[in-house]
Amino acid sequence: MQKIADVLGYPEYYFYTANDVTAKILLEMHKNGKQPTNGSIADEARKMAEQLDDARKLVVQLTECLKHRP
Repeated sequence: MQKIADVLGYPEYYFYTANDVTAKILLEMHKNGKQPTNGSIADEARKMAEQLDDARKLVVQLTECLKHRP
């Protein structure tokens, strides 16, 4: 696995991460030269959850607008 990770430029732990969102965060942190910590992963997850909540609110607003369209 280490050889594959080296060829791709990915950290080895990327391949052992079961959650796709966490894997993406870890890969981005690796590419930016940051070391992953529980706090940084939690911060990124919190940001993503907020963005998802904002997107859901927008979908509700758009749905309501389309309902009242002539």
